[in-house]
Amino acid sequence: MSTEKRPVILLKRPLFAVCGTFFLSSVLFSNTQAYVKSGLASAAITVCIFLYVLKCIGKIRKETVSALAAFLVSAAAALLFSLLLINLPLYRTEKFYNTTVECDAVIENVRGTSSYYGYYTADIRPNGENRSIRVLLSFPDGSCEVGDILHGYVSISALDGSDFGGNRLSLLSDGIFSVGESEDMKYIGRDNSFSVRRFFSKINSKLSSVLITNLHEGGALSCAVLLGNKSYLDNSVRRDFSRLGISHLTAVSGLHLSVICSFAEMLLKRFRIKNSAQKPLMTALILLYMGITGFSVSVMRSGIMNIMRLTADLFGRSSDSETSLTFSACAVLIFNPCSVYDAGLLLSVLSAYACIVYSSFAAKHFSNRIPKILCTVRDGFLMTLLITACTLPVMWERFGSVSVVSPISNLIFIPIMTVFLYISAIYLILCMAGLGSLLTPVSYLLNAVSEAICSAARLGSLFHGINVSLNIRGVGIFIILLSASVIIMPQLTGKAKRTAYVTAMLGALGIAALLATRSIIYSGTGEIVYNNSGKNDGFVFRIGTKYVIADVSDGSYSFLRKLNSAAEENGAAEIDTLIFTHYHMKHISALNSFSGRVMLRHVMLPYPENDKDMSVFDELCRILEKQNIECSFYLRRSGECAELCGMSFGFFDHTEVKRSTHPIISFTAQLGECKITYLGGSFNEGVIDEEELMSSDTAFFGAHSPKYKTPVSCAVGGTSVISKNASAEADFTGCIFGGDTVKLEENGNYTIRRIRLSE
Repeated sequence: MSTEKRPVILLKRPLFAVCGTFFLSSVLFSNTQAYVKSGLASAAITVCIFLYVLKCIGKIRKETVSALAAFLVSAAAALLFSLLLINLPLYRTEKFYNTTVECDAVIENVRGTSSYYGYYTADIRPNGENRSIRVLLSFPDGSCEVGDILHGYVSISALDGSDFGGNRLSLLSDGIFSVGESEDMKYIGRDNSFSVRRFFSKINSKLSSVLITNLHEGGALSCAVLLGNKSYLDNSVRRDFSRLGISHLTAVSGLHLSVICSFAEMLLKRFRIKNSAQKPLMTALILLYMGITGFSVSVMRSGIMNIMRLTADLFGRSSDSETSLTFSACAVLIFNPCSVYDAGLLLSVLSAYACIVYSSFAAKHFSNRIPKILCTVRDGFLMTLLITACTLPVMWERFGSVSVVSPISNLIFIPIMTVFLYISAIYLILCMAGLGSLLTPVSYLLNAVSEAICSAARLGSLFHGINVSLNIRGVGIFIILLSASVIIMPQLTGKAKRTAYVTAMLGALGIAALLATRSIIYSGTGEIVYNNSGKNDGFVFRIGTKYVIADVSDGSYSFLRKLNSAAEENGAAEIDTLIFTHYHMKHISALNSFSGRVMLRHVMLPYPENDKDMSVFDELCRILEKQNIECSFYLRRSGECAELCGMSFGFFDHTEVKRSTHPIISFTAQLGECKITYLGGSFNEGVIDEEELMSSDTAFFGAHSPKYKTPVSCAVGGTSVISKNASAEADFTGCIFGGDTVKLEENGNYTIRRIRLSE
């Protein structure tokens, strides 16, 4: 028998370099202006011409020219591709910014709904225009479905990232370049034209309904891991998995596709299907699965790699995994140019690269003489560490935090989730085959495994400090040093490889040193950040390494996220307590969305004072109970005090004025040696303790309802901070300010730093 190794014919290493350059250039310059991209592309082409001239006169070797030209041409192609398919559509959209247009809108995706509002991805075509533009459409109707055609007037504005549905980059990854708002859209019909995405979306919906109908509790997790449909999955489950650093297990990814492919190949071999027929059948299955899961970028990347492997095997050739990876990443970008903004694609490519590198390293350096179970534990732990090192720049830039228990969590949960995925696939096949007699025992098993997985994730997520914020000045340099060294190390040899190893170690030590330094500095200090946006006010309190948010707003979700961003910039990886000072109907949807995205441990609610407050209070309690978030209550009465996270809050009597249903909001907070008082709109008509105000180090004058109507008369002993709206509404001529007076601009903020905490 011949032992000659099969040649790599399907793909060769030069293609790895070219595709890698194309992908890297697309990612690095994705947010660059059009004129910069065109200038860089022109410069790259000019350098290629110059190199060709040098080669012709014999000043440079032919091989060198070919290598450099390949890199430069692929980089120029990526820039021009991005210019035509991202910058040009964006330019066409910009002309509609800050305008109101009459248009038809076709609903392409339902992003979120409530009883009184809806958020949709929609293609709108303004009257008189030949092209449609994709917007994030919001209007007061939560009953629309995919394919509905609406007509009305839409106000279009630029995407600022604070809109419902995620941050700016996640919306850009869906091809959404603008926001559309409307007060009245009328239903005029259905779009019955054939669409590949809608076709597969209907299949996904039908399969999901089968799982949900038959499995109930376990069906939500099955839909997420098998079909990529997370709409049934509770926010609490997503939050727990995210805390443990295993959120990728609840989204269909390359890992899930690999498990499905292994399962399908096992079945085909069991039925003795010929090898020549297996490959086409597997290719068809992969394409079908890619469609059913919504053509998610990670599944497409893995699917293309698997198809290339199957094609190579069919023709008796071997494929290079690294080249297949870069080629598949470029293919995903060509299929969907906006996926360059998708963090899932970057994480998928880097994770796959780390797995390929580790497999090659383990095959050369590790012995399999130890028991198989120990080999599995070793490989799982080390591979997760390598994946973390490679994906750290994306985690830092996109999410700002990382889970320190991710290696252990993956080691525990991946085998369990793999078994769960196998059982879910078998159950779905039995359902489709109508084998009812076998469904009951399998459904019991699925529900039991699902409950065990969710309970284990919930238990693990209760530990404090498992998520670490990477928002530290200077940490980015060490992260890039570590990740870049680990990524390029397999491509180097000799002295260069040793240098990369030393650089990676320095990067890891630098990150550890910065994290330890911040922990030491923060341990005995606190900080208060006041944030104002229009009529909305809020505070972020840092007590050592714990964070508390106090919300004095109309229930705006975007304002809550703004407060959370302020906490994240200050080093927060999770919020220990969120305090609501009063109630609005919008607080219901805001809390539901906020708790699903932010790691929130505890919420503090005031006891309701009337029936309207009671309805909101009950709904908030229901959300918190469903999401397993601890809740406590306080009474808005003078003398009442609440202690939490090492600080105390004092409250004044609940007071309302006849001209408004909104209560007057005022409170005090004591953080270490610093005492502050917040005074909301018309506070001078409520109950205020003059001694508390005089003894406060800082008094914040806000303008959250009700509106000021009478002149303000008070005496402040410390610094006075006056918001823009309060300054415009109130007459402060009768006030005595004992300290400095700071008047904020629109959307201003004020920070009190380096507060010494009490022993």
